[in-house]
Amino acid sequence: MSGISLFWTMQAAALDMTLEAAAGYDDNVTSSRDAAGSGFGAYRISLGQPFFSGTQWIGVDAFIDVSYQDYFQADDNYQFKAGGLVSGSLAGGRILPGLMYEAKFYRDDEAEWDETNEHRLKGQLEWLMSGRFTLGIRQAWTWQEYCNPVEILQQASASDPQHPMLTCRRVEYETPHSHHGNMKHENMKHGNMKHENMKHGNMKHENMMEENQQQTISRDDRLSQSSFKITAYLSPDLEADVSLTHNRLSSSIKAESYRENSISFSVGWFPDDLWKISAMTSWKDAEYDFTSESPDRSDTIRAVSVGISRFINKYELFVHAEWLDNDSSLEKESYHQMVTQCGVSLSF
Repeated sequence: MSGISLFWTMQAAALDMTLEAAAGYDDNVTSSRDAAGSGFGAYRISLGQPFFSGTQWIGVDAFIDVSYQDYFQADDNYQFKAGGLVSGSLAGGRILPGLMYEAKFYRDDEAEWDETNEHRLKGQLEWLMSGRFTLGIRQAWTWQEYCNPVEILQQASASDPQHPMLTCRRVEYETPHSHHGNMKHENMKHGNMKHENMKHGNMKHENMMEENQQQTISRDDRLSQSSFKITAYLSPDLEADVSLTHNRLSSSIKAESYRENSISFSVGWFPDDLWKISAMTSWKDAEYDFTSESPDRSDTIRAVSVGISRFINKYELFVHAEWLDNDSSLEKESYHQMVTQCGVSLSF
């Protein structure tokens, strides 16, 4: 009898759906020093199916999320995500553990080198310390496989065969013992920003004979993310949270590996059931791994965003703006970006 009851509860859970459409402007589509802006249309559909809705101690949710971004002066990108979340309730609902798995496929016609397949596993724990404070701890692991191989050109100098100069599709660099040009690195993504497409070219060498050898390798990244967040409910219509995060990216291309520490502060104001006003600011410091072929690199990323939402029955009208500044020790990796958009979402 209990099996029949459980089966009925699973079938009775309603399917959640959200449709979203937005239009906006991105003044730096490729997140690069040579900024090029474009207007865009963004479209998204999200499906969620809860299970075990009749139980109080466990919940299971499956989800699918598909988004498409149509740039007017650049090529488009789209992504597909699917996964599931298992959540629990302990100590009378004051401790909420959870485990999530997500698969993601990202494709980008403007920046094909940025196309990836990802698998992500995240564990989380929330503790409702009191009516005013909540503590959250999260640990996530992401396995990221780049779809397109990286082309590396090894130029072995006859005068210094022990220290060749390497040039790859996204990273150009030389060893400290050679004297030909500057180092070029890929612009790593922070959040939902894209990468810069680094230019190629033949390195010029005077008074020496060179032997060129080209090889193609695949790129695979492993990302570990640890975060700690405290949320304060300052009043019935005002809440704020502070987050501390440590990220460690290990890449098959050593020059792209880094450690990053960040802090963010956000606030949400709900003057009534019809309005939501939010703001967020963050600071990140990324230290890239040192290799014999690359100089020291460190990036400092500052971001500020604001948003306003108006709720009308099942509809949400929203306006959002985000500003980002990446200050890198490598001048060509520094850039600014401003993205503004407005749109509507429907949930049912």
